[in-house]
Amino acid sequence: MRITVVDNATDEPDWMVDVTGRVSGDYDYSVTTAMLTITDDNAAPGGDLALAPASITEKGGTSMVTATLTHPSSAATPVTLAAEAGPTPWGRTRRRSPR
Repeated sequence: MRITVVDNATDEPDWMVDVTGRVSGDYDYSVTTAMLTITDDNAAPGGDLALAPASITEKGGTSMVTATLTHPSSAATPVTLAAEAGPTPWGRTRRRSPR
């Protein structure tokens, strides 16, 4: 018997397969079992962020943040975002009020 594993680009956990063999006939019946480990060879996905638009005025506006994974994953991939205003031209840091 040959077991063939198909490669993919999805990050997933390693998994185990039970392989069972049976011997039977005019003699005693026996069962043997072996464990096959299939090791995932894909790295965990990274991500890229994009802003549209990348600049808004202080009078108000909205920028949409889009997160894109570098490659698929079989598990949920949380993306945590944080925003911090940089220093003003006069050296003070602006604070972002949570909404």
